[in-house]
Amino acid sequence: MRTKTSDNWNFKSGTWDALKTSYIDFEDYPMIGSQITIEQQTETILCIETKKINENSLINMFVDDYRLERYWNRIDYYANIFKQAKYVMTPDFSALVGMPEDMIKWNIYRSRLIGHVYEKYKINVIPTITWTNSISYPYICKGIKPKSTIAVSNIGARTDKAIGIFNDGLQEVIRQIEPTQVIICSNNKYKDMYQDEIYYHIKPFWHGRA
Repeated sequence: MRTKTSDNWNFKSGTWDALKTSYIDFEDYPMIGSQITIEQQTETILCIETKKINENSLINMFVDDYRLERYWNRIDYYANIFKQAKYVMTPDFSALVGMPEDMIKWNIYRSRLIGHVYEKYKINVIPTITWTNSISYPYICKGIKPKSTIAVSNIGARTDKAIGIFNDGLQEVIRQIEPTQVIICSNNKYKDMYQDEIYYHIKPFWHGRA
């Protein structure tokens, strides 16, 4: 039964399906990713700058969590926008040292589910992978197909200890998946650490902003 306000229930606040159970057609985690090679002429566009999207765009999802929630709340709406792009990352929901483990798993799962739906829209999806320390290693790559091109970011790492945790996790990810390519959004302080040909660099969100 539809009412005058039925459309309001398709997105927050007041969604009927906050857990997105209607999208589940798999067991455990959905499997996403593919062997994509990003070319240098590809134009990186921030996910929040939708008016700039074109057929040569790589959609960058490394922004603050509060900005990413819209892609969870309105999955199909943004899938229809992002299908104009050449490649689309999945949202980089936070996984931070000290967060409850179940919260980290939930954020990883949400990113995978969004990527799963995007792939149904024939979007070339690039999974983002995030981790904390070695405790998270058993599940950080769940739902990612081997040899896939992936995206990672160390922009939150501002100390040598933090970058050490990041680099250890990155090597574990590479060991588990053996990715075709790694798109990396790097803190400029540590950018020189990632010069191997496997890496494709993109600029942080705040680059060039006031």
